[in-house]
Amino acid sequence: MQFYQHGQDNYNEYFIDENILIFYSLNMAKKLRVYRTWAVDGTFKVVPNPYYQLYTISFIENFHVFPVIFAVLKNKKRETYENLFTLINLMIKELCPKVIKTDFELASIQALQKIYPESIISGCQFHLEQALLRKVTDFGLKHNYQTSQVLKKFDKALLCLPYVKYNQILITFNDIRSCQDFPVELTPLYDYFVGNYIGDSGCARFPSNIWLCSFFLNNDIPGTNNAIEGWHNVLTLL
Repeated sequence: MQFYQHGQDNYNEYFIDENILIFYSLNMAKKLRVYRTWAVDGTFKVVPNPYYQLYTISFIENFHVFPVIFAVLKNKKRETYENLFTLINLMIKELCPKVIKTDFELASIQALQKIYPESIISGCQFHLEQALLRKVTDFGLKHNYQTSQVLKKFDKALLCLPYVKYNQILITFNDIRSCQDFPVELTPLYDYFVGNYIGDSGCARFPSNIWLCSFFLNNDIPGTNNAIEGWHNVLTLL
C-alpha cells in the first residue's frame, strides 16, 4: 500500500490512498483511545464519483455518539475495510476498542474481526429486524403478515432471541418452532434464520455472539446504530 498524499493543518489531517480518503481531527480521533465503545456505519448517497460510500467511525459515551473519522471509499469490499482500519491504526497509535457497533455487513464485520481481534463486534438490532422484515417480503408473505396476528407473533418471536442467554438460544428457537400453532408459511423464514444467525453445527453467517443483547444491556451500550445513521440521513439533506 502507498500513501499518495498526506496533508495537515492546525486542526485537521487527511490521508489519500488509492481507494480511500480519510478525514479527521487529530484531537478528536485520539479520543478513540479513551472511549473504547465505537459505532461504525456507511452511507451511499453523499459522495461523488468515483467513490461509493462515506464510512464514519464514532465513539459512544453516555449514549451520545461522536463522529470523529470520515472515510470515503470506492467500494465495500473486505480488503478495502481492512486497509481502512490498518491505516487508522497507523494514524492513531494504541487503539484498542472494546466494543464496536456495526450493521450486519459481512465484509466490514470480517475486517473488524481481523484488525481488532480482541474487540466485541455487536450487530445493530434495528438492522436485524429490518433483515427479517425484508425476508418476509422476499418469501411472498407480506400480505399474510399484515393480516395475520399469528404470523406477526412468530416473526416477532425471532426478535426476542437476542435477549435470551447464549446457552438457551437453540432450545428457545426449537421451542418456538415446535409450538402447536406455528404457521407452516414461516418455515422459509425460520430456515433463513438458522442458516444466517444460528447455523448448523454452529456455523452461522452471523454467529449469535454478534447479535446477543445481554452484554450490552448490562453495560449500558445502545442496541442499535440509529444515532449515527440518523446523522448520515441529515447529510443526505444538505
